[in-house]
Amino acid sequence: AIANHFGTKRPLETLRLSSLRTSLAKGKNGKQLGPKTFSRRLTIARSVFRFRGIDAKQELKPPPQKALRQAQWEAGEKWFSNPADVRKLVKVAEGDTKALVLLGISAAFGPADCRDVPRSAFTDEFVRFPRPRTAVERTAWRWPEMTDDLLPPWRENWDRFKLARAFTELCKAAGVTNHGFYSLRRTVKTVLSAGPVSQHVINRIMGHDDKSMAAIYRQRTHGIKAAGEWLRGWYLG
Repeated sequence: AIANHFGTKRPLETLRLSSLRTSLAKGKNGKQLGPKTFSRRLTIARSVFRFRGIDAKQELKPPPQKALRQAQWEAGEKWFSNPADVRKLVKVAEGDTKALVLLGISAAFGPADCRDVPRSAFTDEFVRFPRPRTAVERTAWRWPEMTDDLLPPWRENWDRFKLARAFTELCKAAGVTNHGFYSLRRTVKTVLSAGPVSQHVINRIMGHDDKSMAAIYRQRTHGIKAAGEWLRGWYLG
């Protein structure tokens, strides 16, 4: 988007970042983006300029938190509240897609996690894989449905765009409302939070960074399997 806006041969000192902000606010179809997507694009742009030693915090500052909260409220809940819908997705899915859906609902994997997870992350009982974006350690119980034939390496290079398209097609084939692949991760968090699962266990499964003193002293997280069994019990209905 930056190269499309400015071109590839302009000197850095001639760039007007305020005009880039206006450009980043619109999608490919020229329509205004939602605050969350716009904020993500601004974050990426700031990191690009920071790499070149340019501070763009003011010109490319994110939308106000009020706008982000308002957009989230208007969008409504984005999770699979009916476990039967998730079972339909798994039943209709095949090959890689089935494996990715199972990882989404059993281990709270997002698109980047699915893309990068190696076969070595899987043991007979668990999947242990740091989140690619943050390197925060994460462990989840390996459901029985995640059989050896479904493990990586995948047949496709699943970037988030390809996964989004495949998930949209899967939801249509299964007759399920498409809340987005990432909503499988939201579903895991929502279901575990309603169950007899400690917050530090949820953090470990989700790969959420815990900077508390208790987390610093805690050398091992117990209860991962029990939490996974609770989650699977919800899934099976």
